[in-house]
Amino acid sequence: MDSFYKVIWNDEALQNVTEIMAYLIENWSQKEVDHFIDKLQQREILLSHQPKAFPLSQKGGNYRRSVLTSQISIYYKFEDETIKIQSVFDTRQDPDKLNSIT
Repeated sequence: MDSFYKVIWNDEALQNVTEIMAYLIENWSQKEVDHFIDKLQQREILLSHQPKAFPLSQKGGNYRRSVLTSQISIYYKFEDETIKIQSVFDTRQDPDKLNSIT
């Protein structure tokens, strides 16, 4: 039986997702929101089974970066049997906003 890691979303990451969804609703459509949610859920499953699948971030702090789309990256770290998602970052933002994960 495959083991998997428990995924925990911190408040910042949840707020990031909420903001991305609001942007998609305002500027695109519900179809894009649904597509984003599907991709995010699939990536969460992949992370829970293969947390080392993505490279360490250049931001340091043992965080890894998973590119979800060309505009969105997920920053997370794992220890013991837990994955902690720190940020879901829209890469079109000021990169200095990512300093909060290190």
